[in-house]
Amino acid sequence: MVSSYICPTGRPMPSISSSLNSQQAFSGKFSLTGAKAPGFAPVYRVLPSALKSPHLPSSDVYHGVSASINEKCSSEPRSSPVTFCNFPSPADGFRVPGDSDSPSTTRRSNNKELILCSAARLANQGLSSPVNVAGNFNNDNFFADERFSRPKDPIQYDGCDPPTNVYAPDRRIVAIGDVHGDLERTESALKLAGVLSSDGKGRWIGGSTVLVQVGDILDRGEDELAILSLLHNLHQQALLLGGAVFQVNGNHETMNVGGDYRFVEAGGFEECIDFLSYCEEEHSGDWEAAFQGWYRTSKERKASRPRPKFINWLLNPLMMQKGAASRALLLNPGGPIATQLARHGVVLKLNDWLFAHGGILPHHVKYGLEKINSEVTKWMKGTPEQKGQLPFIATRGFDSIVWSRLYSQDSERQEDKLKAGAVLEAALDAANAKGLIVGHTPQPYGANSEFKGRVWRIDVGMSSGVLHAQPEVLEIVGDKVRVLSASPYGEKAGFGCTSSCELQ
Repeated sequence: MVSSYICPTGRPMPSISSSLNSQQAFSGKFSLTGAKAPGFAPVYRVLPSALKSPHLPSSDVYHGVSASINEKCSSEPRSSPVTFCNFPSPADGFRVPGDSDSPSTTRRSNNKELILCSAARLANQGLSSPVNVAGNFNNDNFFADERFSRPKDPIQYDGCDPPTNVYAPDRRIVAIGDVHGDLERTESALKLAGVLSSDGKGRWIGGSTVLVQVGDILDRGEDELAILSLLHNLHQQALLLGGAVFQVNGNHETMNVGGDYRFVEAGGFEECIDFLSYCEEEHSGDWEAAFQGWYRTSKERKASRPRPKFINWLLNPLMMQKGAASRALLLNPGGPIATQLARHGVVLKLNDWLFAHGGILPHHVKYGLEKINSEVTKWMKGTPEQKGQLPFIATRGFDSIVWSRLYSQDSERQEDKLKAGAVLEAALDAANAKGLIVGHTPQPYGANSEFKGRVWRIDVGMSSGVLHAQPEVLEIVGDKVRVLSASPYGEKAGFGCTSSCELQ
């Protein structure tokens, strides 16, 4: 385990690596020592204690703050300036000083966080020697959040396409349920989870946190592609800090790839038309570049136009035809958005937890979760071997992975509960998992658990197209699981907690 240290002026150097939530106040000089995990640059987050409360307004608290990094890489001493930057985004990136001989650099910031990262380490990701970092601040009353300052072991993937089994050691895991095209609610949930910046730029601020979204991004709302773009961009940023963003496809993703548009809003069709126009006019048909920039662009375009009314679409058959054709071009098997969805499976095993939209049954595990994911991905990509052959076990039938409600609908009959519990135990044992997180079925009283905490139901119907409920997020840290709630009636603890349990 790598240790990180904070050295307050005139005090012994204490270790703060024993707890993910440890915080140590200091002022003046500081020092951090640790070994770099292969493939990752050390990143240290420093916050002013005056802004420890997230409710305080931002201010220019970093004016005049400066620091420098002195590293010893192998036998070659090296001094490089510290980089003051926010978490990287495709648009901003790391701001590395151009003059490597400069002892320090200063950046003014209106944000609540300051990131210190070694320019030398960023330039050479292959270095694995110990690193010693020292610096001076001319502002007092800073504190460090060790959760971000300790280099993490790399996330390990199983090599499957898409990944089915992922091991993310010592990571905080957060999961959000169905968002159904509601960008505003999605952003609120991501902020509640502590992974999205509040400046509207779509920056990842979750450090090495791993985020899982359990499906049903599509339908019932008008910002479906914008949400997909946001999650994609956040994943690219999270990877730089040892984190990740995973999606699990739901029944509404498979329905749309299969050409079922019954639940598409007028705004959903219009977004497809706008995206194709934007892709052609501003990116010369480069859909990946357009997809990456769509999150910000769609917000700008949406702000300048009235919300479409479905009745107007019904009275305009040409517009309806254009909307359906645009959606088919994007979402038919092999289409750009279908191919993007194909990067994700319908089931994910992350550490000891299974994530699926509807549910996992014993015969799914027996068939092979990796095989199921592979078949769905090939179908979405439109590969010849799977073309037209929709994987029934995953996407069709009341007991398929994306449609099952066995664990998420409460029954008044004790016999039914006992049967469901027995099926769950058999599925978890077969998959060697401790628990299952599902969406799909809105929970009118908020996210909750059943079967002694072995199943968590996290679809709260947050979309305006469903229940328009307050967002809730599931957080897993070690063996402790809790619900983070934006509800004003929920008891707040940490980011906000309404219920918790610790698996035995």
